[in-house]
Amino acid sequence: MTDEQKKQGIDRQIASIIRHAEERIAKYAAQAAENYRNFFHWNAGNMYEAHMELEFFTGIRGITKTGDMDEVTRRLERHIRNIERELIDSSAFGSCSNEVVNLEHRLELDGKREIRQELKKLLYIANYNG
Repeated sequence: MTDEQKKQGIDRQIASIIRHAEERIAKYAAQAAENYRNFFHWNAGNMYEAHMELEFFTGIRGITKTGDMDEVTRRLERHIRNIERELIDSSAFGSCSNEVVNLEHRLELDGKREIRQELKKLLYIANYNG
């Protein structure tokens, strides 16, 4: 696989992640409008995670335009390391007496885990030699 093909694969995967997050957000917004309590009970965490993914991957959408494949790989690895560091250094319980703030903290950790998994898939594309 050429570097250009790898970049195209990464671009397609990021576009797919963004599209999927937007679809999830639209679905959850419709559920919230219809029955907020039911939405909150079943999908508020999923909505939070979808927003995190959308924000993160929209922010790195142009990552393949920033340099050669080695630079793209280094940037992906740096994002993964930063997330891993945050996950390791963060308490799973939060540090506030407000339950909602602590819930948001746990949702953020879960969202970062999902983002890390998606980044690892992008890194696999970047390193693929087949």
